[in-house]
Amino acid sequence: MVRLTLKNRVRASVVLLMIFLATLVLPTIASAVHPPYGGDPLFYRLPTRAWTYYLEQGDFLVTFMYDLPYLSGSRPSEPVNETYIARFTTSGGTSMGEATPYAYYDDGYQVGFCSFYWTATEVVDKGFVWGSSDYRVEFSGNPTLSWNPGSRPYVLTSDIDWQDNIPTSQADTESDIKDYIVEISGYLEGEWGSTYLMIDDATKTLLEDGETYFINSLTFFKAACPSIFEESTVYASIEEQDFDQSYANELRDPDNPGSIWYGKTDVNDAFDDLADYFKIPTMLMKSFLFLIAMSVIFYAIVSTVGINGPIMLLSLPILFMGNMWGFLPLELTIILAFFTVLGMGYVFFYRQA
Repeated sequence: MVRLTLKNRVRASVVLLMIFLATLVLPTIASAVHPPYGGDPLFYRLPTRAWTYYLEQGDFLVTFMYDLPYLSGSRPSEPVNETYIARFTTSGGTSMGEATPYAYYDDGYQVGFCSFYWTATEVVDKGFVWGSSDYRVEFSGNPTLSWNPGSRPYVLTSDIDWQDNIPTSQADTESDIKDYIVEISGYLEGEWGSTYLMIDDATKTLLEDGETYFINSLTFFKAACPSIFEESTVYASIEEQDFDQSYANELRDPDNPGSIWYGKTDVNDAFDDLADYFKIPTMLMKSFLFLIAMSVIFYAIVSTVGINGPIMLLSLPILFMGNMWGFLPLELTIILAFFTVLGMGYVFFYRQA
């Protein structure tokens, strides 16, 4: 059996410790994220822009395009939303908001688009000042990652293109946003190649790739700019109405050319005078007279024939004729017809059984 001396034991321990440390350090070095070509990200072509009345009055939207020009083989294996972060800050370093790009073409690297959004309530809470030169947009590597050769990539701009005139309606901003997205889509198609089709040039509406990309890159985009979508949800304007009998009364009005009593001035005056005498509505007076006349005729028929079967058969058509002639209101006609049907069932089926 081989016995190690104290000196050899110390050497073996040192070697084992070095191996252990190497297993901790080497993966960290190997997984370090490389910066883009040139060392830092870039703001791409269009200026950083600020908008208000994007979705509601008093809200705040900031948009920018970026460029992460990685060479083949040097691009991080993680998507861009894990490796890069955008911050909207004041000149004093106060963070007003953060955002990450949407990983779509090439996992979000090369040329892309990013945005910040604050609701009207958040704008008030954070104390935003429209048009202030105190704001900055930072676009940098994620500080929680290890970067090779050591310093994380970083770019900053205070050159913000504020919307020329504060809009008076959301529709004004929607029109500007639509033109802006059409312009951006043209740049992205040129950079990404013909595989990715963003916009229909004829209709100025987004195609499938464009819809997917911008819906995930702009908060509430479909609600704020529905006109750029080929199919969009439009909320109907619902106006509550109180329904009454005004139209029915208009049809019953003897002065209405559609009424059966139109032009019969003497008859109408007679009905009105009689209703005024009994202090009841004219239609109710007509109904009483019609039902009284109907009852007298039915009584005469029963007295003559001796059976009431024919009366039941005649009742329904006479009731509906009374409604058509303007003697009976529809509600009363339906109620009387219901009881007439019950009476017919009793006369023809139950009583005979």
